[in-house]
Amino acid sequence: PDNRRPVDFELRGRHLRDMLERSREKQEIGRLCEEVLRNWSDGRLKLWVTRCALHARRGHRELFELGNYIPLKVTGAGERNVVAYARTIGQRMAVVATPRFAYTMMGGEERMPIGEAWGETEIVLPSTSPGPPMKNLLTGEIFPAGQPTLLCREVFASLPLGLLLR
Repeated sequence: PDNRRPVDFELRGRHLRDMLERSREKQEIGRLCEEVLRNWSDGRLKLWVTRCALHARRGHRELFELGNYIPLKVTGAGERNVVAYARTIGQRMAVVATPRFAYTMMGGEERMPIGEAWGETEIVLPSTSPGPPMKNLLTGEIFPAGQPTLLCREVFASLPLGLLLR
């Protein structure tokens, strides 16, 4: 059933303007991520993720429309708890990663699967991955160039979602 409430576009607009302003400052984006995660039910987390994904897609249209789709292997104790893929064209690459079965992974506790909850679980990047550093567009975090894998505890350090772009 469609039981959604009417959208308050004025409120969403204020939230989006506030988040964009705050995201411009490196130290403030960390606080922003912490705040939207803590208050996930107010809709700002979904708004932020949607905005970042659409902005990336518009800015890198060829990569997202024509890039090679590569499912990524995940290794470690949480390997069954991550879905990840890459889109590549030449040296350009986007990596998308998200947890699955989070409630089970967290032992039935209602908390987000971030940071150390992931232990040594890693996302294996495509063999064509050497290149410039990658940036998580959701959090502003930078991942050094030339790594063959990404640690999930780093990708999901601030938010349980990753949208990385090189």
